[in-house]
Amino acid sequence: MTTTPGFRPTHVVPGDGMPAWEAPDPARPTVPLDALLPVQLVERHGDWAHISCANGWSAWVDGRYLVAVPQDPPVTGDPPTEAAD
Repeated sequence: MTTTPGFRPTHVVPGDGMPAWEAPDPARPTVPLDALLPVQLVERHGDWAHISCANGWSAWVDGRYLVAVPQDPPVTGDPPTEAAD
């Protein structure tokens, strides 16, 4: 599988998989997404979410059902230091 440069998943598809659409229009269904597929949220329009997959394929889904992936905390580049509680 080829991964698109810069792809960083922000969400995964729910455990039951989910339907997907070519556009934010219920009349234009496409291939459903596999369970736990990592995706990157590109944009939102109400409940619609435009997602991108690692291979560059994109679709629209019901964004309310996407599961957020925890992100690493930002780093400053400074060495770790001790801090008082």
